[in-house]
Amino acid sequence: MSEHSTNTGWIAWFARNHVAANLLMMAIISSGAIAVSRFIPLEVFPSFTLEYINVSASYPGATPSEMEEAVTVRIEQALQDLEGVKEMRSRSGEGNAGVTITLSRGFDTEAFIDRAQQRLDDINTLPEGVTIAPLSLPVRTREVISVAIYGQVSERQLRERAEQVRDDLLALEDVTQVSLTGVRNYELTIEVSEAQLRRHSLTLAQIGDAIRRGSTETSAGTLRAGSGQILLRTRGQAYNADDYGNIPVLSRNDGSQLLLRDIATLR
Repeated sequence: MSEHSTNTGWIAWFARNHVAANLLMMAIISSGAIAVSRFIPLEVFPSFTLEYINVSASYPGATPSEMEEAVTVRIEQALQDLEGVKEMRSRSGEGNAGVTITLSRGFDTEAFIDRAQQRLDDINTLPEGVTIAPLSLPVRTREVISVAIYGQVSERQLRERAEQVRDDLLALEDVTQVSLTGVRNYELTIEVSEAQLRRHSLTLAQIGDAIRRGSTETSAGTLRAGSGQILLRTRGQAYNADDYGNIPVLSRNDGSQLLLRDIATLR
């Protein structure tokens, strides 16, 4: 019996036994539905393993040539003979340097990071002030869905609505990360007229210095107490127009202050 006649026999049998044909169809559909819901990952791009490690170092005030000679070359020399290194590329800039190490396919990246970190910690010829960031695997998040929000409203209202949708999605079980894209950062405009500057004998540089001094958070160290350590920190960071408006620009001899909102328009 030929293959053609065998296939024809199966078709004829299912044509006579429509119940069996329907059961087979339902089994195929059920198997597909179970596979899609439980075993097939839902993502925009396929997942993959990154096989490279980034080493970054900083040396404030150093020129690119100094970074190359004092930092980059020494990092390369410490790591170049490690097992698993396929390729090594480096860059040196003003005050910073980076080395990208490509690993051989299938090599254990976690084990390589442990050995490379030990090699970097053992370098004792780096200039004082050089900082090498701890090694870690590059992280690539996988996008599952994209949600577009639109409407005939202002840009601020659209962003506020998008932030609400983001928070609602983050509240769902199994959702670990939601990022907001396609929006501009909030901005605060401070406008001071030339007449106000002349009236109070101020310059824009003086106002800028007053804003920097009045909108900052700094650490004042720690105090040792019987119950432990107490952290001291000033909390003066301004976040909105009202906060910036309360920043003193000028202190008078009588103790009164000229606030930023008295001479500027904040939006």
